[in-house]
Amino acid sequence: MKITVDEIGSPLIEVKGLGAINAWPVTKFQFERFIAETNSFGDKWYDAVLNLNPRVSYKHFDVDNYEKLFMAGIRPREALEFAHWLGPGYDLLTVDEWRAFYNALGVHTVPEFHGELSISASHIWNQLARQSNTLKDLTLMHNGLIEWVKKGSKFVGLGSPRASFLHNVFNPMTDEWVPLKDRVFYLGFRLIRR
Repeated sequence: MKITVDEIGSPLIEVKGLGAINAWPVTKFQFERFIAETNSFGDKWYDAVLNLNPRVSYKHFDVDNYEKLFMAGIRPREALEFAHWLGPGYDLLTVDEWRAFYNALGVHTVPEFHGELSISASHIWNQLARQSNTLKDLTLMHNGLIEWVKKGSKFVGLGSPRASFLHNVFNPMTDEWVPLKDRVFYLGFRLIRR
């Protein structure tokens, strides 16, 4: 495994045979840059999303509110618009890719990172690294959000949020979340660059 950065300074984890995958779900600061540069979504749209999962400062989050760092309450097509803006090869993970990434992280310890992270990504990396024992914890593949993934031509959710954020009994290796509605506070996304 190798850790690199994407086009806007956020960490990617390169996994042999898969590609480069966001180290954690897409953050609000990443998505806000997309909104500002493309003018794709208006204030009313973003206010509705933030009402589901309000933001927290990347300088002042802690173990009780880190989920608020990440873009949640988003629909798959909106996530794909962000992927297209970020650059060629970016896409939502498939069910199989998400599960392969989860397994590949295994019990690897958290590595030090010496790359060119953006200021906000650096703060998040350092804070999450201090409270994480394994790379699976740091990446929030465990105790993170439910994440949109592709299953053929449809979209489902995978993840294992912590109970204090979302009471659940999800096992992301066997259970797929099928939405009753697609804009909920615990549903985010991460990207792969193939």
